Amino acid sequence: MMEDYEALTEILKSDRRFSIETYRFMEEALRYANELGMAAGSDSEELPDGVRERYARNAGHVTGQDLCYAAAEYAVREYGLMARQVLSQLGIRKTGDLGDVVYNMIRYGFIFQSDDDTREDFDNVFDLGAELDRLFQFQYKIDSHKNAR
Repeated sequence: MMEDYEALTEILKSDRRFSIETYRFMEEALRYANELGMAAGSDSEELPDGVRERYARNAGHVTGQDLCYAAAEYAVREYGLMARQVLSQLGIRKTGDLGDVVYNMIRYGFIFQSDDDTREDFDNVFDLGAELDRLFQFQYKIDSHKNAR
């Protein structure tokens, strides 16, 4: 997606808050949103519990709100406990920052928006730090042999 190096150079110069890694993260978050059922013709029955309803309702298009949720889930999936720190280093501290990244990508032709999309769709969707904390859960297996005494 981000093969146009001239446009990529311009996008990086136009908004120095975000690095190339930030745009790569957003590109992957968009891909993840589609994996969760956003692509036309996807099978919503294969979605994990809890995300089927949210993602399947907009097959073929990712709303700003849905992309915020997908980006948070993707960050936790990829970075685990470090998700909040990684996103902060990428310049993403709130859902509005995700909107700024997306609209930079739109402005330079890396992605397109529908007539119903607005930059404000990303504002205050949720508290990003709290959502990352909610999504991250330690998962461990108790060894029954060690605990049997």
